[in-house]
Amino acid sequence: MYNFRYLDSFYNVDIILKHPDFTQTHYHSREYVEARSEKESGRYIFRLEGQRNILLNREPPQEVMDKLMIELGNAVYPLSLVVSQEGEILTVKNFLSVKEQWERKTEAILKEQYTQPLEQYIRIASRNLKQETALRKSLVKKTFIRLFFLPFNTEMFTLKFENFPLRGDLVVFRCEPEQAPTNENTRRYSASLLFPATYQGEGHIRYVHSEAGDLLTTEGQFTITDPDGNTSEKQIFIQTNEEDRHVSGKKNFRSTLLE
Repeated sequence: MYNFRYLDSFYNVDIILKHPDFTQTHYHSREYVEARSEKESGRYIFRLEGQRNILLNREPPQEVMDKLMIELGNAVYPLSLVVSQEGEILTVKNFLSVKEQWERKTEAILKEQYTQPLEQYIRIASRNLKQETALRKSLVKKTFIRLFFLPFNTEMFTLKFENFPLRGDLVVFRCEPEQAPTNENTRRYSASLLFPATYQGEGHIRYVHSEAGDLLTTEGQFTITDPDGNTSEKQIFIQTNEEDRHVSGKKNFRSTLLE
């Protein structure tokens, strides 16, 4: 569980797709996270600033649609999330301001870059901001948020990957503890494919946390083979380092008396 008073950290996020024709797609970004504990409730307030330093195959995105998708994805940031000590997202604290910002930014985007498909995409995506619960459910579909906020007491969870192995596809993996952890700060899960039933797939994911409970590293690898024997692979790396991470631990009773 979390055991810090304040956290200020950058996380490098790398997602590598290996295709059946042996080509690769490499997506890189940085996520900034700031968090503080609430003394009265024991909960935490996490502030997420959105994706920065985005690279596609080690280059800044060049296609207009790629740039628009990034701009739309960041239109809901910054996010202020109320999170339990066990790492579960409880509510989006700044939901109303996020909703207002989304409406303002998407209106400006449509005014500058109007197309009928873009208008339709925004109209569908706006359903996720009708209520706070809808936004919260949509947020956990984002790879970084889904993996970063995995509750510590989780025994089994599912991972859904959209547009994998191909655009428009959806695959679902079931992840279960691989073995009893040898280190309480490290957790490892094995993954089996739940959907689609006509495919074969497997994978694993590993978490490493600090003594204060904040995430240091997540590494995942997932493979899937279609009925024609074409195999695709997805690798996920989320990591921080000492230069990008600043954390202060909670005071215990003894240290408070000595101050």
